[in-house]
Amino acid sequence: MRTKKAGTDFIFLILLLLQIVNFFVAGYQKEGYYIDELWSYGLANSYYQPFLQDREDYLNEWHSSNYFASYLTAMPGETFSFDSVYDNQTKDVHPPLYYMLLHMISSCVAGRFSKWIGLFVNLLFFVGTLIVLYRISCEYLGKGRYVVLLPVLIYGFSIGGMNTAMYIRMYMMLTFWTTLFLYLVLRFAQESKIRGGTCFF
Repeated sequence: MRTKKAGTDFIFLILLLLQIVNFFVAGYQKEGYYIDELWSYGLANSYYQPFLQDREDYLNEWHSSNYFASYLTAMPGETFSFDSVYDNQTKDVHPPLYYMLLHMISSCVAGRFSKWIGLFVNLLFFVGTLIVLYRISCEYLGKGRYVVLLPVLIYGFSIGGMNTAMYIRMYMMLTFWTTLFLYLVLRFAQESKIRGGTCFF
């Protein structure tokens, strides 16, 4: 049984590696940005100015590329300004964690804009989601059975999974936290049953 479990773990790692390669292939092919993705960068990196259109000089002016770069990137002297990220998010509708992570990575390459900054954040949560999904499968589909790989295989190569990972917004992070929450709820339910307590499962 332990040998078979080790076998499924090894296959999971191979699957995970292939899905990471697939992520980079899809990332390389990503062209253009939806406006919300640009807002992700702006809300994360614009120094106490959440929305570009709210600037006084926005309308009826010709702007250089530096004008837009100052909105989308963490400029030198404004790096690791998490208080600015938090302030920007008080004027938006989302919790600030995703934007703080995006700002942290942007601060490491100050003044540069790249799709890979946002995609790297998503990659972390994509991998995390696959690991948690595998843990759920092992717990509830039977350790050592190859069927435990099926949810990871289906989600990791699905259009929905890959689109979520490619979309530079907080939804890949949300998927991770939701999957982790499901895992913890299932564990709690299992522990309650073992201890003889009442539970909704």
